[in-house]
Amino acid sequence: MQPLGGTKVLEFSTMITASLAAMMMGEQGASVIKVEPVELGDPINQTAG
Repeated sequence: MQPLGGTKVLEFSTMITASLAAMMMGEQGASVIKVEPVELGDPINQTAG
């Protein structure tokens, strides 16, 4: 059994730190739903070359 199994997480953040936290919660069994602006998405995606 995973520690966060059955937990639902809504992520409204941008950039790396909160996304990393949400990823770590997902690895512990949480269901993570990332919500991004429709027009642009997460700004961190625009910085990758």
